[in-house]
Amino acid sequence: TGGTRLKMARVMAAGESLFYHEGKDSTVEVYQDRNNPYYRWLSINGAVEVTIDYSSLQTFKVMGHLPLLLHRDPQNVLVVSLGAGIVLGAVTRNPVQSIDCVEISSGAVKAQPFFQKENYGAIRDQRVNLVVDDARSYLLGTNKKYDVILMDATHPGSADSWVLYTREYYELCRKKLAEGGLILQWVPLHQISSRDYASILRTFHSVFPHATLWCTYRHTILMGSPSPFQLDLVRMVERMQLPAVNASLAEVGLNHPLVLSNGLLLGEKALAKFSKENIAAEINTDDHSPVQFSESRQYPRDTRAANLRKIL
Repeated sequence: TGGTRLKMARVMAAGESLFYHEGKDSTVEVYQDRNNPYYRWLSINGAVEVTIDYSSLQTFKVMGHLPLLLHRDPQNVLVVSLGAGIVLGAVTRNPVQSIDCVEISSGAVKAQPFFQKENYGAIRDQRVNLVVDDARSYLLGTNKKYDVILMDATHPGSADSWVLYTREYYELCRKKLAEGGLILQWVPLHQISSRDYASILRTFHSVFPHATLWCTYRHTILMGSPSPFQLDLVRMVERMQLPAVNASLAEVGLNHPLVLSNGLLLGEKALAKFSKENIAAEINTDDHSPVQFSESRQYPRDTRAANLRKIL
């Protein structure tokens, strides 16, 4: 829309371009704030995908650490979407055996050095296997099973990411989870109607009935499992004492167990109740996906407050 283009133009004008890559799969840019050299953002195909603000960094850290603190023995991890590599970087701070990361944009891979402070140079970690591919294509072609699957896809209203928020995609991920496996997905509060936000939660819950919802002020995260899962706070506290994990969480004030666990917004029973009470919000499928049109419908109105009110 015209409003979208105007806002994007203002954002880009406020920054100095540090990196530009135009490839066959995407156009990627890295900008630095003209007034704050520590603030950078990653743009893919003209849309700002990653910002280095405090709330976003907290979200990346929660995604990368939380399931590895709670899973009984996480060894094999899949990260869907590299972005600026911050979620992947958080994962590498943990003593896991192998990490596969799937990123559809080759340009995003080339932009990693500009976020080295935040991602710890993660793609150079010997345990990391970086695959440039579409996530669904990769999952269809692999026989591997994962203890943890992390999905940090872009906004479901975008043309290339709504397919990572459908029932069929969740079912595909469920087949790739090892016994006792956990799956996480970032869910935006902004630029998405309350109905469509509820649709994503209901769709995720329909495939992963043992699910919880976490919040980091501006963003929410779904965590689910096909089988019953108990949040073991004792295990979480013990693992948070690992020096690399504790230091990574301390960067955003999350290195205390009570602070981190305070992000739990809806427990398993509460999320099941939310899903049942919002039956008017349709299940998002490959053939019928109203969620992909949320951004264009809602722009430029801020929907964060409305979505949080609906949850609370």
